[in-house]
Amino acid sequence: QGYFDAMQLARLNNRGLKLYYRFKDWHKRWVASVGLPKEIPSSTGDNLFPMVFVYQNVAFATVYCAYYACMIILQELLKVCKYPTAFDADNAEMVNNICKSVEYNGSGNLGPYRMGFSIRIAMEVASVEIQHWIINWITQASKTYAVLSPQNFPKIEDRPTLDVADANALRVAYVDSYSQEL
Repeated sequence: QGYFDAMQLARLNNRGLKLYYRFKDWHKRWVASVGLPKEIPSSTGDNLFPMVFVYQNVAFATVYCAYYACMIILQELLKVCKYPTAFDADNAEMVNNICKSVEYNGSGNLGPYRMGFSIRIAMEVASVEIQHWIINWITQASKTYAVLSPQNFPKIEDRPTLDVADANALRVAYVDSYSQEL
């Protein structure tokens, strides 16, 4: 346990970066094609998210939410591989975008199905305050979509940590790999 191949992790980091930039490029083209969601006041008077997103349709909303969730996954992967950029602000923005989409995309009988993946990913990196907000929403949504039942989510205090020795080895592998590509 605790053993890993530093060069393999560096290659994973490089592949993650390529995918990250492909996703960013795809998103620019997507926005140019379908436009950005519009922000409007929440119809529920939500204190945490007083402004929410409205989309052209639920298909576009679902694609946007999947993009936000995938970017969180990629940014977390890069973070674990010790890429020298902090993605905390980016992740927080993606989490907020997912949560601001819930009122529109999470409504109706199929809403929980459309939001299940992205809200689950958001829960992993959200602040404690937003995690509680998510738990409140999934408690309601689990009435029609059982997999969103709160007991299927990790406890809020359960967060994995990266061993310091592993983190230092990852950093060295990244620097070595990056210098070889130059």
